[in-house]
Amino acid sequence: MNDKDRPLRQAKAGDEVRALARVRTLAVLAMLSPARKPRALEFLFEMGLIQTIPPDREPIISLRFAILREVPLANRHLLKSADLDRATLDRADLTNANLSNTNLPKARLIGTNLTAANLTNANLTQARLIGTDLSRADLSGADLSGADLYRAKVTKEQLDQAESLEGATMPNGQKYEDWLKDREVSGEDGENGGSS
Repeated sequence: MNDKDRPLRQAKAGDEVRALARVRTLAVLAMLSPARKPRALEFLFEMGLIQTIPPDREPIISLRFAILREVPLANRHLLKSADLDRATLDRADLTNANLSNTNLPKARLIGTNLTAANLTNANLTQARLIGTDLSRADLSGADLSGADLYRAKVTKEQLDQAESLEGATMPNGQKYEDWLKDREVSGEDGENGGSS
């Protein structure tokens, strides 16, 4: 059986049919307005095409490099367990969104609203979270290694829940290691609203 003739669901990682489905998906998402992108994502989610379930499996269609700028996904779970490596989600509304176990390394989330979002066990390594609102977001087990949190609205308590902050730029512009030293010296435990 030729790779092109294999049904998408039975295709293996690296098969041509998967690559073609990904290219077409990214092209459609790029053409849609931010208000219409949730419908396309809803279809992909409901069909089980963008999730990494079980967690050790690659999704059938990866959303790597997807452009989801300003997309309104408040109160949605459409991106849960998705692969959003290097995706652009600048100024998106992800209030109360379920992004648990989502793969977001090197993603752009500049100015994104992640208020009360579920980011448990999310991979946010080297993500750009500049000016992002993480108020009440659950960062339990999230990997924020090398992430840029400059001017992000987030508390120290939330950051303490993260799996790793190694090499991250903190809301006040300090590197995590320097921020941690200053925190130990001063014994601070209050809110870190980005301008401190």
